[in-house]
Amino acid sequence: APAKAAVYGMLNSSDTTRTVAVTVAGSSSPEASYTVQATVTGDRWKALLHPTAKGGDYSITVTAGKNTLKLLHVTFGDVYYCSGQ
Repeated sequence: APAKAAVYGMLNSSDTTRTVAVTVAGSSSPEASYTVQATVTGDRWKALLHPTAKGGDYSITVTAGKNTLKLLHVTFGDVYYCSGQ
């Protein structure tokens, strides 16, 4: 927060749907889940999510026609991942 995160992707070429819904749900507060409709242009879609406080363990579910994609363990905010050898 206060910025909106963007999620985007491409539709399957065999899919005739032009409606894409993106649902965000938090594991700590399920009542705060929401769904937004994506803007579809050609075979590409883009959804702007609500401003979300930093932190996470959210899940994002994208539904386009019969196809569903689920992203798990999503974190919002300035996130740094470190690894070593």
